[in-house]
Amino acid sequence: MGHSSDIYSVIYSPDGLTLASSSADQTIRLWNTETEDHKQSILGHTKSVLAVKYSSDGNTLVSESWDGKSRRWDAATGRHKETKKTHMRDLKFDKSSAYSPDGKTRASGWPDGEIFLSDADGLLMPKVTLTGHSGLVHVVMFSPDNKTLASSSLDGKIFLWDFPVGVHKVTLEGHTDMVEVLEFSYDGRTLASGSYDKTIRLWDAVTGRVKQILVGNSELVTAVAFSPDGYALVSGSFNGTIRLWDAVTGKHRATLEGHIDMVHSVAYSPDGKTLASGGSDGTILLWEVESKSIYPSER
Repeated sequence: MGHSSDIYSVIYSPDGLTLASSSADQTIRLWNTETEDHKQSILGHTKSVLAVKYSSDGNTLVSESWDGKSRRWDAATGRHKETKKTHMRDLKFDKSSAYSPDGKTRASGWPDGEIFLSDADGLLMPKVTLTGHSGLVHVVMFSPDNKTLASSSLDGKIFLWDFPVGVHKVTLEGHTDMVEVLEFSYDGRTLASGSYDKTIRLWDAVTGRVKQILVGNSELVTAVAFSPDGYALVSGSFNGTIRLWDAVTGKHRATLEGHIDMVHSVAYSPDGKTLASGGSDGTILLWEVESKSIYPSER
C-alpha cells in the first residue's frame, strides 16, 4: 500500500500517532506510527501533491498540489472539507509558497523577485507585496511565532521580513549558490538554510548573525529539520544520504544511508525519538535516532 512515485513530504501529527506523506502519485497517505501500518489513502488531487501539513490542533490536513488547488481534509477520517485555488500553477518551485502558522495568510514568491501576501481564502489579489529580491524567489517560510517571514532567491541571499507589516529587517549573506530549503527551529530563534553550495548555515533569526556553518555534504542539501528540543538538526541530500548534526556546535554526529535517490523531506516525531524521511525512490524510512545503533524501518 506504499506510494508508487516520489515522496515529496512527510510530517507527524501533533500527537505523534500518525505520519502523513504526499507524493507525485497524486495521493496522501496516513500511517500508524505505532504499528507502521498503512491507515488510509486520501485521493482528490489530479497532479503531484507537493506538501501536506497538519493544523496546530491536529484536526485538519492541508495539502498543496501542482493542480493549483489547496485542499483541507479531516485528519481523522480523510474526508474532504474544502478546496481553495492557489498560485501553484504559476509558481516555479514547490517551496515558493507557504501558509502562516495561524492559517490566515499565504506567502507566494514569484519569478520577478516579488512576494505576495494574500488572504488564505485563495484569492489571487495580494494584500501586501514585498520587494527587494533581484530574481526568482525560490523559498518562503514563516517563523513559528508568526512574526517573521524568511525568503530566498536564486542569488543565495536570504531576506527576513517583519510580519505582518512586511518591512524588510535584515539580509543574510554567505551562501555561494541557490538556497534550496529554509527551516526555523521550534522556538523561532534559529533559521537553518540548505544550499546548492553543499553547506547548511544556522542563523540567529533576530540579528541575522551566522551561528554555525555545517560542511561535509558531497551534494546539494535538499531538506532540513530541527529536533523538537532544538539541539539537533537533520539534513537530506541530493545523493540520498541523511546527516545528523549538533545544532549548537555544528558538529556532524552521524550519516544515515538507506535511500537510493534524492531525499525530499525529513521530519522528527514530536518526542524526538524517531526520524522520518521520504525520497525520490518512493520509500519512507523511519530511523530510531535516540539509540546509538541507528537503523531504518522501510514503508
